[in-house]
Amino acid sequence: MTLVFQLDRASDELLVITLTGSMTMSPALDQLMEQLYAQLDTNPPRHIVFDMAGVDYLDSTGLGFLVRINRDLEKRDGFIRLCGTSERVQALMAMTRTDTLLRVDCDRAESLAALLP
Repeated sequence: MTLVFQLDRASDELLVITLTGSMTMSPALDQLMEQLYAQLDTNPPRHIVFDMAGVDYLDSTGLGFLVRINRDLEKRDGFIRLCGTSERVQALMAMTRTDTLLRVDCDRAESLAALLP
């Protein structure tokens, strides 16, 4: 399934990205990267929540993208949070130990509660 995404500002410091489909090497993931880095260059959020409830598959390219974004935000004293990850995605993160690098919440409400005053 093709990756579909939507970027929404929850506050000046928080961007929420809703994802649906497969996070794999694709033109759609490239487009997401372009739009996200345009935001980081012009009006950078401190934190990003990736709502992954609609993600059915994640490969090393998608996982690498998340780690890279997190690293770039850490340089700005921020980080990403993932929410709604499927068991399949959680298993991949555990296998690659990226679950120790990235913050994962049950759902969007939990992620937003952790980041919004």
